[in-house]
This record gives sequence, structure tokens and C-alpha cells, in this order.
Amino acid sequence: MWSVRLSVAAHESLQTLREQDREHVLSAIGRLTEGPTPPGLPRAHRLLNRPDLMVLRAGRYRVAYTAGYDDLVITVIDVVAHAEVSDDRHIPVAT
Repeated sequence: MWSVRLSVAAHESLQTLREQDREHVLSAIGRLTEGPTPPGLPRAHRLLNRPDLMVLRAGRYRVAYTAGYDDLVITVIDVVAHAEVSDDRHIPVAT
């Protein structure tokens, strides 16, 4: 099982979300305890312009995170509304 941590930015973003949106985002973050490419839909993907970041859809928001394979820690970098994502082209992640 993976550990999931929130950055300060992610924590602050969560505080600003409406309750219903927060539930979607927290559900997506909870799935990350199963690994950086959790089973089920929606699927995680890497950004072309930032291959170090993975993104998971959570309703109308996106959860951006990194995975540390040495210590099995996923760090949620930020939660952004889909309209704020400037480049959502992606690289499929192999499972």
C-alpha cells in the first residue's frame, strides 16, 4: 500500500472547493493508496510537457501528483479545475 501526502498547495486548494467537488477529489486521492496508476476509471496519465507529473481526473478537477517508487510515497502537488490545465495532452500510463 502506498502512502499519500498533500503538498501545502494541494491542502489549500482542497479547502476552497465546494463540498460536492471536495468529495470527488478526496475519492480520487483515496484511490492513490493503491498506487500511482490505480485500477478503475478514470485512468491516470502523464502530461507531455511535465512527464514527472501524473494526473487523475476527479469530477471537474484534476489531481496532479508525483510518485516516489523508492519509498512508495505519492505526493499530491495540487488540485486544479480542468479549465486551468493549460496542456492536457497526455501519455498513457502502462499498468
